[in-house]
Amino acid sequence: MGDFNTHNPAWFSATQDDRAAARGAALINQIDSSLFILLNQDTPTRLPSQGAPLSPDLTLISPHLALDAVWTPLARLNFDHLPFSISLDSLNPLNNRTTRTYINFRQADWDGYTANTEAAFSAAAPPSSCSQGEILFRRILTLAARRHVASRCRRDFIPNLPPSAIPLIQERDRARALDSNHPSLPDLNNNISAAISTHSRTTWNKKVQSTNLQRNPAKF
Repeated sequence: MGDFNTHNPAWFSATQDDRAAARGAALINQIDSSLFILLNQDTPTRLPSQGAPLSPDLTLISPHLALDAVWTPLARLNFDHLPFSISLDSLNPLNNRTTRTYINFRQADWDGYTANTEAAFSAAAPPSSCSQGEILFRRILTLAARRHVASRCRRDFIPNLPPSAIPLIQERDRARALDSNHPSLPDLNNNISAAISTHSRTTWNKKVQSTNLQRNPAKF
């Protein structure tokens, strides 16, 4: 898998460059005489900011794996060459990974949490025993936390990516999938970079301000 910088109708890539076409013809002869199969579909692998989409990036695979291989280019990241997703269905094990739930205490509604728990404790009847009181106590806190403390499973979590950049990235990917020369792409990429830079700078400033150089200078 890589950028072969060649073009040929076999991988749905046309060109007016005779040298690139000659390289493509030579490469297709090599592929035909080998034991590999081309995975590329009728989808471009490069979306330049100017010009028509191209397919200079090729993916070759062994025949016994090609039957179960699913090749998908992804219109993500701020690059004209697209990343690929290649999955082998028959070799993918069942996902037995435990789902992790992350709790965001910084976005919790602590005023609502306090009011909810205080009202529930006031309305509850006195427990008949210490163990019953503990069960009641835990139940009230758990129910209040579900309402006022944000918690969820974050799939495809990217550390240090600010929340403000996520909708911009999603909008950029949608626009790029529709048109690689969409006029909004430069502004979206600049806004994404600015949001990430601002977040990184703020995080670093907080880290510096919270560190005592006299106690632990090794952090720097």
